[in-house]
Formats: sequence, C-alpha cells, structure tokens
Amino acid sequence: MRKIIEFIVKYLSSLFSPKKVKTVIKEYKDYITKEHDINIFKEINQYRQSKGLSFVENAPRNITNIIGEHAVWLSDKVSSKEDVEIFAHWYAYDRFEQIKLRTSDKVRCGEVVAYGYTHPKSVVYGWDGSVGHKEILNGDFNYVAIASEGKCVVAIFYKV
Repeated sequence: MRKIIEFIVKYLSSLFSPKKVKTVIKEYKDYITKEHDINIFKEINQYRQSKGLSFVENAPRNITNIIGEHAVWLSDKVSSKEDVEIFAHWYAYDRFEQIKLRTSDKVRCGEVVAYGYTHPKSVVYGWDGSVGHKEILNGDFNYVAIASEGKCVVAIFYKV
C-alpha cells in the first residue's frame, strides 16, 4: 500500500511541477548596424566615462542580430510611448537566454529601450532619466548590443 501511495504522490507531483525546457539556439537575420547605432554606442561610453565607469565593448554580430530582430519587431508593433510601455520588453528573457547560449551560462544581461529620441545623446540621457534604465546604463557590464529601427532603440548590456 505504501508503494502505491508513493507512486501516486510522485506521479501527481510530476504533473504539476514545472518542466525544465531546454532552450535551443535560434537563427536570426543579419542586422545591418546603422550610423545612429554607432553614435549611440559612442555616447554610452562618453556617458560612462563621465561617471568614472569602465567602457563597454560593442557586442559581436551574432548578439547584435538578436537585438536587431527585436528592434524591427518593436518598430512594427508600436506607434506611441504607451505602446512601447506595453511591448518594449516582451520576450526579453528569450533574448537573454539566446545570449547565454552564445556566450556563457554565467552571463548577466540588462535591456533598455528608447522611443522617439532622434539624437544619440538624447537616447542616453533619456535612459539616465529612468531609474531602471539608469541602473543598467551605470551597471557592471562589459558589452552592449545596440539596434535601432524607426523611432525605436534597443540595447542589451551584458557581462560575461
């Protein structure tokens, strides 16, 4: 009788316990880095230098492609700051997992999104004006991937 009860408990708990799903590497379209992205990258490092922080390096193409796809998707989805508040960080966990698969299980990531800023300096100072984004902008990271499309800018800072 005890073995039957143990079996039933084990079976029922397996039905309701979360399953660990293995993430697989997804292929992304090549993102073509824009001059705007390069200028934002420069502004980020000027900002970080002014705060006494270390520079971040530009992420390799395989990481930038991940962000590029999200920037294009986001640009197609949104037409206002209210829309951005809803959609900006959808699937961020998936992007972070894809970065982990391409770098290290120990990687730490933080994502920032800007909408409607036309100049690179205003993008960076917009992030500086948001508590959550400022923590990431000033965080202990050594890489950043940046992609822009339309009025949207997406950046993921990460540390390997």
